[in-house]
Amino acid sequence: MKKILFFVCTLLCANVLLAQTTFWIGDLQYEVTSTNPAKVEVNDANESITTANIPETVNYEGTTYSVTSIGNGAFSYCLNLTSVDIPNSITSIGDNAFYGCKSLTSVTIPNSVIYIGEMAFSFCFKLTSITLPNSITTIEVATFQCCPIDNPNISPDGVTYIGEGAFRGCSRLDFINIPSNVTYIDSYAFSMCSNLRYVNFENPSDDLVINSNAFFNSGGIGNE
Repeated sequence: MKKILFFVCTLLCANVLLAQTTFWIGDLQYEVTSTNPAKVEVNDANESITTANIPETVNYEGTTYSVTSIGNGAFSYCLNLTSVDIPNSITSIGDNAFYGCKSLTSVTIPNSVIYIGEMAFSFCFKLTSITLPNSITTIEVATFQCCPIDNPNISPDGVTYIGEGAFRGCSRLDFINIPSNVTYIDSYAFSMCSNLRYVNFENPSDDLVINSNAFFNSGGIGNE
């Protein structure tokens, strides 16, 4: 029994230590998420950062860690951030990761990313270009809310679900191509897109569900 208790206590202590392991390298702070294999996420950034070149690996106290995620709110309100280089080691981008980055102009998300969180790019008022990889299956709640995106590249081989308010208030959006694999478009997904004029449904699935408010208060729309 003592051996069992000692083992449990050791695991608990190890988890506590793991949760507290953060370190800065340059303008980015990292948090250890796994020691075997050694992984970290970017969980904070210098608020004055202008460009973010996220590396695939970082070395801390003799250990090389893979950088596999961008944590919740990691770059939120970095008002001077204009560009970010996301490496192929990244698999997820957390909720509010780039929320309110009003100077961010474009983002290319690599095929390694399989998840982008809610409101990840909300209120990036200069974000005109976004490239989504085939690996993304869901565009979460308000992911690109109020971004002046011209035409989002919704991959025909990837996205199946477009969440509530995903592109709400994207005022420059004038054309959308909805691929055949999309099966659900949630409430207000494209609401208040004042310049939206045309939506093309590519061989829509028999299972496709479009919430009645999906295009609420958007521009004149023609569907095909």
